[in-house]
Amino acid sequence: MPAPVDRKYHRHTNKALFTLGLTLALAAIIVTQRQAIYDYFRLYNYQPPANVVALASSTSMTSQAKRSFYVNHPAVQSKEAFNSSCPDNGGEQTNVLGCYKPKQLGIYLYNVADPQLDGVQQVTAAHEMLHSMYDRLSKGDREQIDKLLLDYYSQLKDQRLLDIFRLRPEEKIAALSFGARTKLSLLIALC
Repeated sequence: MPAPVDRKYHRHTNKALFTLGLTLALAAIIVTQRQAIYDYFRLYNYQPPANVVALASSTSMTSQAKRSFYVNHPAVQSKEAFNSSCPDNGGEQTNVLGCYKPKQLGIYLYNVADPQLDGVQQVTAAHEMLHSMYDRLSKGDREQIDKLLLDYYSQLKDQRLLDIFRLRPEEKIAALSFGARTKLSLLIALC
């Protein structure tokens, strides 16, 4: 005759296995969805100012781009506030009208009021949003983007553009990731 089955033992074992499985599943969800969870809490009760909404709209940002932009609580600032938010040009060696603080700590845009520079604020907003999107890429995706950007840089022939981008490799990547033609024409106009 087989040994009697201890139902109480099996019940506790099943509960423990169920709890372990549920805990592991929850941990997996948190790990794989950590950015979405972070975004949710960062955007909870955040209402972007009208001028920030207008910038996102006028640059035709996708919903994913808007999320990345808004997670950084972008601010259009006066000269004094901007210089305080972005000391030392945010570490860039080019003319700066915006800066991105990594890890979703902020996007700051200089309030460009000169009508001759119409569109510069939109271009700058898109540029800073791209920094945020780049930050969210996996290491492999960053390496792939970096290679494409450096390949593009190596094909430049215009000496003035080469002088503008005579930067450290990571600065070249950051500058080029903006969208080469728009960034280059903006830098030329501002130099």
